[in-house]
Amino acid sequence: MKKQVVSLALSVCMLLFSSGLPAFAATSSAGSANSGVHVMLVNTDSIHLNLSFSGDKSESTVIIRGKDGTSKIKADVYLMRVEGNTSTTVKHWSATSYGDELDFYKEYYVSSGYTYELMLNAAVTRNGNTEYINTSTKADCG
Repeated sequence: MKKQVVSLALSVCMLLFSSGLPAFAATSSAGSANSGVHVMLVNTDSIHLNLSFSGDKSESTVIIRGKDGTSKIKADVYLMRVEGNTSTTVKHWSATSYGDELDFYKEYYVSSGYTYELMLNAAVTRNGNTEYINTSTKADCG
């Protein structure tokens, strides 16, 4: 009888504590260059995103390398001016590669004295599955 009571108590505990507990995701700098967090990507080997300035000319570079079997990489790249908590799109580009690598380089003249953000929204398709990537980097112009 004692074994049955203990078994019943353990069963009840297992039912109570094995039910799904809520999990929460926090928005932070996870995945940014200095966050110490590394995001594991399924379809993508590497992403290189760089924003630099030569005077008032911005130089935007995006390189995405997909894993073997990648058939398409589509990217939307936004150059945005940041003022306080507000970002304004200055220029938008789209690029598509039907292979396992997308190389993108654009120059665009901007107003100096501002912080700019280069934002990437990409879709990497491999073996019929699409992985979505969103990342950005900031730099000051003058």
